[in-house]
Amino acid sequence: MKKILLSLLITCSVFAIDIKISPDTKIVVSNKDKTAIQGFYDKFFKFHLTDDGAYKLVKENRILANEYLKKYGLSNDDKERIKVETELYLANAMVRKIQNNIKLSDKVLYSYYIDNKDKFKDSERVDLSIFYFKNPEKAFQFYWTAKNKKFEDAKKLAKQLSKDIVIKDYNDVKLNTMKPFFRNMITKYGAGHLMPPIFDEVTSVSFIRAYHEATEYKKFNDVKEEIRKILYNKTFLRERNKILSQYMDQK
Repeated sequence: MKKILLSLLITCSVFAIDIKISPDTKIVVSNKDKTAIQGFYDKFFKFHLTDDGAYKLVKENRILANEYLKKYGLSNDDKERIKVETELYLANAMVRKIQNNIKLSDKVLYSYYIDNKDKFKDSERVDLSIFYFKNPEKAFQFYWTAKNKKFEDAKKLAKQLSKDIVIKDYNDVKLNTMKPFFRNMITKYGAGHLMPPIFDEVTSVSFIRAYHEATEYKKFNDVKEEIRKILYNKTFLRERNKILSQYMDQK
């Protein structure tokens, strides 16, 4: 009887799955193999394989895997690695099964929105003036000299220190559109303060002229999918813990 390459014989025991893999005598790639590897690349690499590319990749992987088994067999480390990866796949499959059974109507989503409206406030906003320096040393000198000064005084000082300085004003900028590092610095220093220099293509020092707390709420339709994910996660964790607790109770 022909042995099937990488045939997975999975048997459930009290402690774990048991996997046995044997080499094949003939390399064959099926349409299911092609679909499986396309789904894998779509999910984990966000990359779509063409049908020809998928067939080719499966075949090449299968040839190399077959040669590995013939020459080296499976070490205990190989078996443990394959076992835990298979368990991970099956655990994720269980997650998908649970998630596919979760049905959330717009009524449920809207109810969560009303009960938790403060979670969906619009972003805080800031008014910034950014001082762009070509010379990093000038930027440092400006920061240490002007960090306790008011904006207009800092502006005058910057122009005195460097003739080629560029100052740009940015008003009513949403905090959640900024890079996390910059956003955290603004939150840390607050309105009326100069922030330390930031090195990029050009060295910059930012003055926070004003900080506006969020007062408006995001519209329900804008956050509906966000709420769906929140409730999916809550429901999934509840079902996951139920399965795990049932298993623990049986021991």
